[in-house]
Amino acid sequence: MTCSHCGLELIENAKFCPRCGAPATPPPKTPTPPPAQDASTPPACQVPVRKKKGSATVCFALLSLILAVVLVLQNLGIIGLIGETDRSSARMRMEGAGYASAEEAVEAYINALKQGDVPAALSTFAIETYVDSYDTQAGLFYTGAWLPAVSSDGTYELLGSDYERQLRCFSRQASITQKLYGQLINYSAYFQEEKIFLNNENGTPVAFREEEDVKEFLRVYRESSFGKALAEMELKDFVDPKDLCEAYGSEAHLKNMSERGQLFGCDEYKSVAARISLNGETWLLTMDCICYGGRWYNLSQSSVLSNMLGASVYLYGLIPYSITGNSLFP
Repeated sequence: MTCSHCGLELIENAKFCPRCGAPATPPPKTPTPPPAQDASTPPACQVPVRKKKGSATVCFALLSLILAVVLVLQNLGIIGLIGETDRSSARMRMEGAGYASAEEAVEAYINALKQGDVPAALSTFAIETYVDSYDTQAGLFYTGAWLPAVSSDGTYELLGSDYERQLRCFSRQASITQKLYGQLINYSAYFQEEKIFLNNENGTPVAFREEEDVKEFLRVYRESSFGKALAEMELKDFVDPKDLCEAYGSEAHLKNMSERGQLFGCDEYKSVAARISLNGETWLLTMDCICYGGRWYNLSQSSVLSNMLGASVYLYGLIPYSITGNSLFP
C-alpha cells in the first residue's frame, strides 16, 4: 500500500504516512466476478415471459355463454329485453293452465282448501284470461249503469293501458282472496258458536259492550275447529244444479246465462254443485265455472246457483245442510 499524497511505501495497516502525515487510504476492493453461467441458460433478467395461449378464446367463449343464458331467460319470459319498457312478458301469471272440465276445476279448488294453500286455490280461477276477455262496452250496456263498486274486482277496462290491466288483474285476485277470507271468518264462528255466525251471516255488526265481550269473541275464533275440518274435507260427488233448483233449468235462466257468457267472452259458463263431507256432515259447495279455449276455470265462489237457493252472499258458495234443508242431503 502506498501513500496517495507522496507515494511513500507504507507498512500494512498503517493509518498515516510517516513522511507527509496524510491519512492512509486502503486500496479499493476489486469486485468478485459472478460465477460463470452455462452458455445454454440465458441470464435471469433475460428469461422470456411465457404468454398464456388461448386467453382470448376463453374470454370469447365465456361471453358467448352469458349471452346464450340471457336469450334463454328472455324466451322463458323471466327477463325482458334490454331497454324494454313494457315488462308484461316478465310477469308471473296468476291463473293456472286450466282444467279439462268444470268439475276438475272445482275439485282442484277443494284440494287447495284442504291443504290450506291459498296460491293454489287462486290459480284455479280465471284471472288474466277473464280480464282480457270481458266485453266492457257490452257489460256497461247490460247493467244499464256505471257501478263503481264493480270496478273494484277488475271487471271493466276503461283506459286500455298496460298499467290498468295490471291493476285489474290484481283487483280480481284480491276480490277472490277476500271471499276466501270471509268464508274462513264466518265459518270459524259457525263451527264454534253458531249465534255469532247467525248474527254475522248477513253482515250484521257484532257489538262489544264490555271488554269481556271482546275476549269472548276472540276466544270463539281461536278455539274454532273449522281449519281442521277443512283439512279433513272430502269430495263425495257432483249434483246436477237442476236437481237442486228447478228454476236453474228454465228457459229464462239459460238465456240469462248465455247473455252473461257473451259478456265474459267465454266458450261456456255454468254453475257446478259438489257434495262434500265437512266435519262429519254433508255440505254443498257451489261454484260458477267458465271455459276459455277449451280449458275450464273457476269464476266465482258466490255462484248463481247459491243465490237461486236463497243462500246469503256471505256464505261464498259453501252451504251447510242445516241452512239449505234440501231433501237431496242425507
